[in-house]
Amino acid sequence: MLYEDAAPYYYLTDQVKGRPHTADIRFLFIDEAQDYTNMQIAYLKNLFPQARITLLGDIDQAVHRHTAEDYPSFQPLKTKKRM
Repeated sequence: MLYEDAAPYYYLTDQVKGRPHTADIRFLFIDEAQDYTNMQIAYLKNLFPQARITLLGDIDQAVHRHTAEDYPSFQPLKTKKRM
């Protein structure tokens, strides 16, 4: 299985077999978020529905191709002026 296929696969598996018990997870911190796909973030939100999620990342340190200029999730953040 390719890296990019893991989140959709596990999402569909959870829909068919049921989601694991994660209701007691209250906080989720994700570092290097610029390297996550939209599907991976959506899967984590689905997997931890009660959790508050904090995403940390630097677009200029992106490793994967999907985090290039056309990656819509971070465009509003990238256009803000840095102080």
